[in-house]
Amino acid sequence: MQNKSIAVALMVSGLFATHQAAATERLYGVIGAGYSQSEFRQGEQDGLSYKAAIGYQLDAQWYLEAGYQRIADGSVDVPPQSNESDALAGDALSLSVLGKAGSREGELFYRLGILRGDLEGYQTVTQDGVDGLVYYNDSVVAGTVGLGFDWYVGLNSMIRFEFEHIFGEDDLKVNAATIGFRYNFN
Repeated sequence: MQNKSIAVALMVSGLFATHQAAATERLYGVIGAGYSQSEFRQGEQDGLSYKAAIGYQLDAQWYLEAGYQRIADGSVDVPPQSNESDALAGDALSLSVLGKAGSREGELFYRLGILRGDLEGYQTVTQDGVDGLVYYNDSVVAGTVGLGFDWYVGLNSMIRFEFEHIFGEDDLKVNAATIGFRYNFN
């Protein structure tokens, strides 16, 4: 019985090691930064955005990508001085499918995905005829669509250009343009 257990354990570990080596050939990482215009509730924030993702090539024309991105980079530590709220900060975790078309210069791709965002800011509230700012911290679900190009600059490295639109609950709207670096781990 013990010999069978050892044999099964060796076969499973061998299969896992073989699968892991094959999986690494299809794995890549992306890091990038850019500019975003974000709206949520009454808050708006234009400015820096950044993202990091890990991707896996499912087959010749499809990728699966999971990542983190900063979709609004405002400061919400101190309330705005006026009743117009312009402080908005937000992070998101995303899961996307990318369809691609390759050429000698690089890969054109489109993105379809879903994300979960955590947003915080201030909202104007009228109470007893007086306007005031109220802090909020909400989680939302959103969809994302994008279009981009990964341009070859080396054997395993690419420069990524991407435009992305995010839309979701509570009137979340984000338009972002990023430039980044992609590295293929094969």
